[in-house]
Amino acid sequence: MEKHKNKSVPIWEKSNLTLTEAAEYFNIGEHKLREITNNHKCNFVLFIGTKRLIKRKEFEKYLEQVSVIYGILAVVCLDKTSLIWYDIDTAFGTRSVGEKVCYRLLKERRPWMPNKRKDNKGRLLRTGESQRKDLTYMYRYTDMRGKRQCVYADDLNKLREKEKKIQLDTLQGLDISGGGITVLELVERYVGLRRNVRYNTTVGYNFVLNILRKEEFGYQQVNKVRVVDAKRFLLNLYDKGRGYSSINSIKGVLKPAFQMAVNDDYLRKNPFDFKMDLIPNNSQKRVAMTEEEQERYLEYVRNDEHFSRYYDEIIVLLGTGMRISEFMGLTLSDLDFEERKIKVDHQLTRTRNGKYYVEKTKTENGVRFIYMTDEVKEALLNIIASRQKPRKEMVVDGYKGFLLLDKDGKPKVAMHLEHVMKRLLDKYNATHEEQLPRITPHVLRHTFCTRMAERGMNPKTLQYLMGHADITVTLNVYTHASYTKVADEMAQITAV
Repeated sequence: MEKHKNKSVPIWEKSNLTLTEAAEYFNIGEHKLREITNNHKCNFVLFIGTKRLIKRKEFEKYLEQVSVIYGILAVVCLDKTSLIWYDIDTAFGTRSVGEKVCYRLLKERRPWMPNKRKDNKGRLLRTGESQRKDLTYMYRYTDMRGKRQCVYADDLNKLREKEKKIQLDTLQGLDISGGGITVLELVERYVGLRRNVRYNTTVGYNFVLNILRKEEFGYQQVNKVRVVDAKRFLLNLYDKGRGYSSINSIKGVLKPAFQMAVNDDYLRKNPFDFKMDLIPNNSQKRVAMTEEEQERYLEYVRNDEHFSRYYDEIIVLLGTGMRISEFMGLTLSDLDFEERKIKVDHQLTRTRNGKYYVEKTKTENGVRFIYMTDEVKEALLNIIASRQKPRKEMVVDGYKGFLLLDKDGKPKVAMHLEHVMKRLLDKYNATHEEQLPRITPHVLRHTFCTRMAERGMNPKTLQYLMGHADITVTLNVYTHASYTKVADEMAQITAV
């Protein structure tokens, strides 16, 4: 009931308007409205005590039939003998008869009535309306930026529908001309305003822009995009073979771009403000390893002739919960073996063209210290012992002495270990009847978080260790882990 009570009704949907609302809606001064409605023959005024309301629809019909607006002169005819003058300055310049003439007519209270323009069917044309030689109709108006604009229609009624929308948009402060840009131009404008974005984010922006350049949707005017158009575009991408994650990323760029258009008064609503439930989520979920799977996996890595060299790296990830790019960014100076602390305040990335760069952690909460367990400490010492010092330490954005180096002495990046772990898993599943699930560096991170939650670590402490910006992310893992533990215990109890 309270929700319904607070819901406001737009002016253009109200049957009766106050003088203030009518003045805003019709662009007529309150004083003049009061003067007009003082006439006893008015059929568009409703008196409630001393309060007077304007019947919106009746007044609209009245203005269409009896109003004449030219030059700086506006005349309303209430009857055959009565003339009311109003809104002198706002209409100036629409039809020029000379400023001196207009003021003289005003002073003398005599209207100047030019020849009434009609279309080929004998219908009176309003100010700004005209009919071209090809019989199409045109409406000229001045937008919010002071520029002359034109809209066209093959029918007078259709033209007036456009006029009404333009007037309504103007009343609400919408920049109609700005909404005339294409979707591609809007996204380019949005991307151009972004500063200090990560490399992967820039890659994502370019990916979306390339999609829009190839798709017809990219050249559609922004102010003509509806929710159904946005959904149809995403479904079309799905039909062409795009996956859920890819489409969701595209929507993740288009939604804030269109929101910028809403904020800039180009649009009333964001057509991409909807849930992604129209496309089936076929993306693979990252699932933590069970303790039994974790033991099988580590035992295999430890004993494999080829992959055993990566055992210590996997142990560090599994024992710290670091993001793979954070691990690759570790330098020797980030390790404090006396205090048993690992400082995490940056991450290492490499572009497609082979350029290395260091950037901040994914979130502000990503800056943290992680405790070295005995197992992690031993693994880190083994990595340092086997690390071949290059002739010249590579310096990346002021950082040097990276912990993990490739065979050429250059810092390793996430791709190195990701490829290793994929080949490792393929080899294991090819030689074992009992398969292991998909295991990636992020799965190791998720597994660490799950193990800590299972062992009762405080959620806030776990949030700090993981570098989560939002504790709900941590709690989701915590809740899942708790349920798994409960389910296992119940299964054991009921089996007795």
